[in-house]
Amino acid sequence: MDLKLTCSTLLSILIVRISCDPHLSEQVMALLADEVNPKCFTKYLVDLTCFWEAPEGKSYEFFYKTEEGESRCNVSEQRSEEGRVLHICIFPAKDVYMFSSTDLRLVDTHTNTTFSSQIFVEEKLLLDPPSHTSLHHTGKVGQLLVRWQITTVISNDLYEYEIRHSSETLSGTVALAKSPKCEHRLISLAPGEMCTVQMRIRPNSFGFRGHWSNWSPSVTAMVPQPADDVELQCHTPDLHQIQCKWNEERYGYGIYSLHYRQPPRGTWEICDRSAASGIQCVLYGEESTIFEVYLTAELQSFNQTFYSDMFRMNNSIKTKAPDGLKEQSDGERHCLSWNSPLPLISQHLIYQIRYQLQGESEWKLFTVPSPKTNTCLDVQVGSQYSIQVKAMPNGSLYSGHWSAWSKCLVVQLPSNTGLLFIACVPFSLLIISVILFFLLSRYVSKVKQFLWPPVPNLNEVLESFLKDINSQHWEPSFSTKLCDEDIPASVVELMSEGDAGRDIARKPSNCIHFPQLGLLSEDNNGEDAMEGLEENREYVTLNTGEALPCLTGNDYVYKVNSSSGQMGDKLCCCCSSACYIALPTQTTNILNHSYVQAGDGEAPIPVCHYTNLEDTSAAQAE
Repeated sequence: MDLKLTCSTLLSILIVRISCDPHLSEQVMALLADEVNPKCFTKYLVDLTCFWEAPEGKSYEFFYKTEEGESRCNVSEQRSEEGRVLHICIFPAKDVYMFSSTDLRLVDTHTNTTFSSQIFVEEKLLLDPPSHTSLHHTGKVGQLLVRWQITTVISNDLYEYEIRHSSETLSGTVALAKSPKCEHRLISLAPGEMCTVQMRIRPNSFGFRGHWSNWSPSVTAMVPQPADDVELQCHTPDLHQIQCKWNEERYGYGIYSLHYRQPPRGTWEICDRSAASGIQCVLYGEESTIFEVYLTAELQSFNQTFYSDMFRMNNSIKTKAPDGLKEQSDGERHCLSWNSPLPLISQHLIYQIRYQLQGESEWKLFTVPSPKTNTCLDVQVGSQYSIQVKAMPNGSLYSGHWSAWSKCLVVQLPSNTGLLFIACVPFSLLIISVILFFLLSRYVSKVKQFLWPPVPNLNEVLESFLKDINSQHWEPSFSTKLCDEDIPASVVELMSEGDAGRDIARKPSNCIHFPQLGLLSEDNNGEDAMEGLEENREYVTLNTGEALPCLTGNDYVYKVNSSSGQMGDKLCCCCSSACYIALPTQTTNILNHSYVQAGDGEAPIPVCHYTNLEDTSAAQAE
């Protein structure tokens, strides 16, 4: 076979090495401790070694059978540190055949007991552990890349590996079926912890089997940490420069180097700190430039690496602190104004204000979510405040970090009594209005009646009048009416027209003539008539005309029908101290019909008689 021929080139070297060094290591014995006796293994597929453990003083004979026949092996003994005795058989190279079975027979000479078994050389591989195991960084936090080398006996893809790692907080074992590149990435490790890694190998594919090798020598490395652990920050204040800073006091002083590149094709370079001021490096780029950086620290005991996420310049903006902060009091309001720290993107900035009352330890925060560089605060008047402001991109087109706080502005706010007065005026007016309402509510009805007097109920006012119209007969009842003044009683004398004219000639007239009213009187002078009325109040003339005199005092009106002698078309106005005049009207019937003198050829007309004397007409008639 080609594989057998390939391995034969090393045959002479391997035979010399095996024959000169038949010693078995403690590691080999430990690896094959679970195998049955005799225990066999091969390291290079051209060699074969079998051994078993037996008490001291016993002897054995070992036989193996190949294609050429059965052969007896020269058994050697080896004593271990624990006092055990190993019996070892090393096969000659000419008797090692691959892909062909080998029969084994072990005979105990004391008991004549035989142990038989059958093996295949390609299934008894016991390889050396991987060599040159090393740990490398992957560019990610919490990851390590394990790399190793192996002695080529079979193809690399016929091996399987186990990687064992441990740290202060994490440990575990990773089994790999195939790894043709001889490398593997460990993830989810504890950042900032020392990680120790070991490996072992065994063949396990296409008929090749074997034992797990011993663990490789351990290698240790520090797991990469995030940039925040060393306070590494890279930002641009002006979209032209990138400033990277870190805190060297965090892990002690050493040699720090900043590595950067522009992915995906950029190569790693080391920042030149000679042009930087303080603990920082300055990089240059454009608004859309992408950077990837990490920091290495060579300390006394170990080395550390700090990785930063890949960033774009327009997403890593940290402006300078706003300046020009000042207070602008507008009457009752207390407002602030400041200058934009980066006018190029002033429309994409937001601001945060913090203020602290004198004597307090806590700051109160207030965010201005707009690009305005002024705002008003709700603060107490008559107090002293310390105020600061900072800026940050709003995240729509530009993003980044909050800037540093501006210089502290100390403001003394005067007490504002005018504001208190203005605030109290509406409250005072409200109280006064309520008081006036309760006071005036008692007089509302009176005021309303005064301004809007009630309309009289016509049904009540005209009740008696409507009854007179509907009635067919009017029976006036006797009524006595005294004048306002206490006038002495007198007798009313009824005279005819002739007698009355004569008497009037002798005495002043009692009736007043008003031409505009159509009143009849013998005296045309109203003033004289009034004087006569005042002088003589004892005579009354019954006037049947239609004139209406001026009624004063105790005046009474009733109807007299001149033709029938019944109450009807005309009214008689009577008074004990004034004239009496009849006129057509309708009024309430309050008179009697007893004293009306009858005309010539006419029925008697009732005559008004008003007196508080006894009625003597009946007695005289008798």
